[in-house]
Amino acid sequence: MIACLLITHFYIKNEFARNPSLKGRPCVVVSEEKNDLVVIDKSSEAANIKLGMSYQSAISIYKDLVVLEADYDMYEDVHHNHMVIMNNICPKVASDDLGIIMLDITGLEMLYSGMNNLKKVLISSVDKEFNPRLGISDSSFFSYIGALQCSPNGCMEILDNFKLMPEIIPDMLPIKQRNKLKLKELGISNLKQLSNWEMSYLQVQFGIQEGKKIWELSQGIDSNLFRRKLIEPSLKKIIDVDEYFSTKQSILLAISYGLDDLLRNPSFRNRSARSISLNFRTVDKQFWKKKINFKEPLFMKSKIIFIISNVLETVEMPGPVERIIIELTGLTNDFGIQKSMFLSSKKRDNLLENIKQLETRLGTKVPIYQVKEIEPCSKIPERRSALTRILP
Repeated sequence: MIACLLITHFYIKNEFARNPSLKGRPCVVVSEEKNDLVVIDKSSEAANIKLGMSYQSAISIYKDLVVLEADYDMYEDVHHNHMVIMNNICPKVASDDLGIIMLDITGLEMLYSGMNNLKKVLISSVDKEFNPRLGISDSSFFSYIGALQCSPNGCMEILDNFKLMPEIIPDMLPIKQRNKLKLKELGISNLKQLSNWEMSYLQVQFGIQEGKKIWELSQGIDSNLFRRKLIEPSLKKIIDVDEYFSTKQSILLAISYGLDDLLRNPSFRNRSARSISLNFRTVDKQFWKKKINFKEPLFMKSKIIFIISNVLETVEMPGPVERIIIELTGLTNDFGIQKSMFLSSKKRDNLLENIKQLETRLGTKVPIYQVKEIEPCSKIPERRSALTRILP
């Protein structure tokens, strides 16, 4: 059995979760396609706007329309978190699109004392504000159709695929957009109308592969294999600022603060990371990405920052940075410290150990900072240096 966890209007629901004050207002999410901004999602209050409509056409319909630029980094992060949650419930998960998660739940109902309990666990694992839908069938496509047909926070189990045929319109089919339009031109409004067509005729019209796929779906057959996706444990931090980072020192300071949050995360307790990924976005929407693999798993902030600073010294940034994404990957349970033979390192290790003991005795974070240069040549004294915590 295959289950499909579907979150409709995934983009706009993420924006509502980030900014609840947008609820009840006409909102659209736009993305750049072919040098033009087009609508990729909308709220229910913007009913007269169609997906794929240009930005100029959308704002002409609603004077108070709220236009939001698509934040794919955030959407992918939320989707990955949902995948991790589902993977903790079901060992076999797959996903080809944001907001759609497929799960192979064969035999899993025995672990959860029945199918009804399993359905409740899957739906309740996602925040209610996303209004997830659950469809269950013997194949991925028909479980997706079941999820589309059910109510928010509800579930539909498909026992007979043929009963859904009148409900499946061309836009729901997993085929190319031009073939969807061609089906409409042929007067096909639902999949049931194709059940009596010959496969050869469909292959002439839509090509060998697409024609065969359409014919199989019209017969209630989904030949697509379930492709399990391995979920790599990771921790991600997105840093946005009002003022851009213009120097490498300021970028390194922002990374340092971001690492503080990641290393304090309960999921990282007694663990180490084998690598770190850095993703920078400049003010003119250029991107710089770098994955740094460590020689050994690391959990100490000082060592990670030292490696990052060495990498940044040899890098030429494409411009001022407005967003930094830090992701610790390759998390492992390896947890140990290799002591240094040099006196200076021993002194620092002793200092860090004393601070940890002091925090343990006081039961709170100790406000001990160190001064780091940011822009030593700046005319503004406050921008020349900054205080950073010695321990995260």
